[in-house]
Amino acid sequence: MLDRIDKAIIRILLKYKDMDLSTNQIASKTKIAPLTAKRHLEKLEKEGYVSFCTSGKHREYRVKDDKNN
Repeated sequence: MLDRIDKAIIRILLKYKDMDLSTNQIASKTKIAPLTAKRHLEKLEKEGYVSFCTSGKHREYRVKDDKNN
């Protein structure tokens, strides 16, 4: 079940759907701590809501859709 933070993260990713966002960018835009964002993003990825790509040593996230993933 999605909580309010999960929903806020998904809203941000939908708003910036043409961009991949880092954990820190997502944390900043949702006004939560980066570690909190990381935990929620891992949960959302595990449940199939978001996907990520690796850029150097950082992960960048986007909302998962049938076309891309």
